[in-house]
Amino acid sequence: MKNKIHDLLKHLLGKEIVFDTTDILLPNLQFPEGKPFLREFYENFIFAKLEDSSIIVKEILHQNFCERYKFQKHNLTAIIDFYYNGKGIFTTKTPQPTSGNSTDLLSELIKLL
Repeated sequence: MKNKIHDLLKHLLGKEIVFDTTDILLPNLQFPEGKPFLREFYENFIFAKLEDSSIIVKEILHQNFCERYKFQKHNLTAIIDFYYNGKGIFTTKTPQPTSGNSTDLLSELIKLL
């Protein structure tokens, strides 16, 4: 069995293999109707900053003038609130150190974002 797998894959030796991680980094997240800036914030800021990391957005809770992002890296989680004003402009990020299970991940996110 081991030799069969080796024979099947040996033509890949020394070649670059690129995986499409879109499904992992861009999960099927829902955004409220009438607030396109929320999706734009996710795609152009959050996703763009995390694209080369192993951190994913596990969940987004849409609140009044606040997006609560739950991030995950392996079994670690961290939460950051992103506040926006009535014009749809994001103004403040507030880490939630007691809501996740990893202050190390939270620190990493603060540096990335």
